[in-house]
Amino acid sequence: MPKSFFENRVRELTQRRAEHRAALQQLDLELGWWQQGLELFGDSDTDDLEEVIPSTDAAGSNNGTIRELQPPSEVFSHSGAKPTLRQAIVAVMSEDGDLERSWRPADVRAALQRRGWMPEAKSGPQMVRNRLGTMHSEGDLDKDDNGYRFAAEARNTGLIQLGPE
Repeated sequence: MPKSFFENRVRELTQRRAEHRAALQQLDLELGWWQQGLELFGDSDTDDLEEVIPSTDAAGSNNGTIRELQPPSEVFSHSGAKPTLRQAIVAVMSEDGDLERSWRPADVRAALQRRGWMPEAKSGPQMVRNRLGTMHSEGDLDKDDNGYRFAAEARNTGLIQLGPE
């Protein structure tokens, strides 16, 4: 057999290996999401389950991994658990399924208030503005003249994790 045959086969197998590694990484992310969701129910009988925690690289980048569990809003209403401010913002901004809609901070605050998720502190409105700004600086949100909306990268890479499809 000619050398080119071996070179082509090595190239093909290298490509397949890269594809499988990417698929395994996605599977680890989904498994981690489900494990975090199980923790919401206070189930401590998970010792026999392998734990997968999405990690960051040395530079602190999450490389498309989940930063924080983002369960569907129904989980909070059924469990009585209160979401973190980031979870609450993602939930209200994604509830209607329009991930490209722009939200003014006042609209986000009103939606949080309706659900009982608005921070109760006197500085609650500022806390929401600060969290929106942080999410913008982290690349989860874009800011335009109409307000904030999910960044294309966040929508397309799963940074805004709404749950497995």
